[in-house]
Amino acid sequence: MFRYLLIALLLLSPPLFAAGEIAASAAEVHPLLLGSEAPDVVLKTLDGKDTTL
Repeated sequence: MFRYLLIALLLLSPPLFAAGEIAASAAEVHPLLLGSEAPDVVLKTLDGKDTTL
């Protein structure tokens, strides 16, 4: 019984954790504007080392 509850929770939970809004079309996607700042993010190099923008 617990197994089925866990499977149902995993299948139904992605909408709960969706990140932000997704643009309906490519025309609604905009790059950073001049003067805007990119958020601080940590990226990984091909060697697996952390790097930032």
